[in-house]
Amino acid sequence: MARDLPAIYTIDEESLGDTIEHSRLPTFDVVEIGFAYKDFLTLWKDADPDIPILKQAKAEYAKLQ
Repeated sequence: MARDLPAIYTIDEESLGDTIEHSRLPTFDVVEIGFAYKDFLTLWKDADPDIPILKQAKAEYAKLQ
């Protein structure tokens, strides 16, 4: 016997598709991500320290530590 569920328990097809796609996203190892940041920062070690992408990468790398 089917019953009507409250709106809070229903999900439309688009949201369901997004949920399924999100579940298929690759998961990355924090160690691998740390190595990627370290490689990036090594390549950019002589760059102007005020470059926004470099400042962002340094801040994100610091959060991993």
